[in-house]
Amino acid sequence: MAQNKRWYIRTVGEDDYCLEHYVSFADSEALGEYCKSVVELCEGPEWSNRYIEQQDWWDIMDYRLLTDAPLPVN
Repeated sequence: MAQNKRWYIRTVGEDDYCLEHYVSFADSEALGEYCKSVVELCEGPEWSNRYIEQQDWWDIMDYRLLTDAPLPVN
């Protein structure tokens, strides 16, 4: 399902940091399966409590879906 999970810490200010998480998927079907799994996790109270706790520590600043170029790049 999810492949090539990577985490980076980026400095964005004197005392400000950004935690970046990148995940690759083999194709759009794999991304769909991942999203379906996340939805199923969200329905459980344990995950919901953990997610709410994360809001005390993190601000979600951005969410992007990056894809390959539709044409070969030379």
